[in-house]
Amino acid sequence: MKHEFRIQNKNIELLPLEHSDIFWLRKWRNNSENTKFLRKIPYITIEDEEIWYESYLKNDNEMIFAIYENQVLNKIVGSLALYDFKQDGCTLGKILIGDCNAHHKRVGLNSVMGAVQIAFNDMKYDWVDLYVYCENIRALTIYRQAGFKIEKSYITGDGLEEVHMILRRKKNAQHK
Repeated sequence: MKHEFRIQNKNIELLPLEHSDIFWLRKWRNNSENTKFLRKIPYITIEDEEIWYESYLKNDNEMIFAIYENQVLNKIVGSLALYDFKQDGCTLGKILIGDCNAHHKRVGLNSVMGAVQIAFNDMKYDWVDLYVYCENIRALTIYRQAGFKIEKSYITGDGLEEVHMILRRKKNAQHK
């Protein structure tokens, strides 16, 4: 979906995904080291990526953000999405910090927090949820630091343990 949401949070900026960004997405997603915790997808060709991008622009149930690190690297380093929009919440996922030079710079945490701020403050949602494999310790740590709580755990069709996590917007106290 074409959108105009953007946010700066510490060393990152979340910006709408542009056509010029998809070169990096394809490069990162074709690197098996980057995608070991993502759902399995086949090798992505340039043509595949173009078709995907055109389809994405028409999808009203998904917003993808390019993650720019703006203090040291000053370039796109990853992407994430808000999707599966419901009346009062949405899902955060498809998170990939593809540029290894951006690792260990709090890019993941700051990006997650930025996306949550967009969901709560701009989109007025009450909750954001996500799904993560239990073996993805780095991601679990980031989500816990961001305030997400485990709702349930289950075994996927691949035989891997996955958890469903949720973060609810804090309600402002009513003053009398």
